[in-house]
Amino acid sequence: MKPPPPLDWSASTLPTTEPLLRIESLSIAYGHDLAVRELALTLQPGESYGLVGESGCGKSTVAYAVMGHLGETGRIVGGRILVAGRDVATLGEAEGRHHRGGIAAMVYQDPATALNPVMRIGRQLVEAVRAHHPVGRREAYTRAEAMLDAVKLKE
Repeated sequence: MKPPPPLDWSASTLPTTEPLLRIESLSIAYGHDLAVRELALTLQPGESYGLVGESGCGKSTVAYAVMGHLGETGRIVGGRILVAGRDVATLGEAEGRHHRGGIAAMVYQDPATALNPVMRIGRQLVEAVRAHHPVGRREAYTRAEAMLDAVKLKE
């Protein structure tokens, strides 16, 4: 199945009836252990949410679930996660890659765990763009430059 086209997140093109993120009564387990119990939240365009808690309380588990990437041991045992109206749990493999690379993103607390220190950042971004979008190297480079420019890191 061909993934849907990338969403334009600008306020003028977002569906006004759907929140960016809606988590409904979410429960997540690892084996028989419940890691997250009945979490609910809704984020509209322009809003942010801080999920705070002690180490091991499930913050990262929630983030991985939103990304559709709980791994083999984690599973949603209750509730659902909707991103722009789409249920993350129902995405196929290709749609999941599109979701993780084109719609949702995860910013890690420690960049040393996400970036390879022996590769230039631009090259890493180009690889990420090409992993999630069917574009050539030149277009991927243009997108990588735009990402860096958007966060004021163009130089």
